Amino acid sequence: MNNTSKTTFVPQLVIKSGTMDIEFYKQAFGAIELRRWSNDDGSIHVAEMTIEDAMFHFHEESARSGTFSPEKYNGVTTTIGLMVADVDTVMARALAAGVRLSGCTVHFVRAEMDSGPIIVQAAVPVEENDDDRALADRILAAEHRCYPLAVRLIAEGRVKVDGERVTVTGAIAPDGPFLNPAG
Repeated sequence: MNNTSKTTFVPQLVIKSGTMDIEFYKQAFGAIELRRWSNDDGSIHVAEMTIEDAMFHFHEESARSGTFSPEKYNGVTTTIGLMVADVDTVMARALAAGVRLSGCTVHFVRAEMDSGPIIVQAAVPVEENDDDRALADRILAAEHRCYPLAVRLIAEGRVKVDGERVTVTGAIAPDGPFLNPAG
């Protein structure tokens, strides 16, 4: 079942290049491959799959996109992506509203959408000639930095949740406010 008609979270699993055996998941779990996108080098950018009605994505590691297998860093490389029915519409709405900053947030999950203690955030400036696709691409690049950072901070035991607030031991805050336009 393709759940792109509603907002949903999708696990994204990164594996070592050249080791993906999608047939194993089809045979062992009855997985269905919905679609696949490949990188210029032939590696799999994403294979969108389902087991019963649960969607998940496989990515082969790629230095260009900043995705690496667990073996590379001896850690976890699974992320959860927020999927909306039409990302371009969401970005176009933000641009039409005149936003100067957009971005992404990684937080602990709560029952309500987009709630929970915040672990990492990224502010992405809206550039003068942005369209929805250009802005979405830059936000995706920020997500590829935020997710691994959040996972690393948790794995290192540096994250503490107190009510609805996260504190990170040894966190380094940006120096001063982020302004857009800068001058």
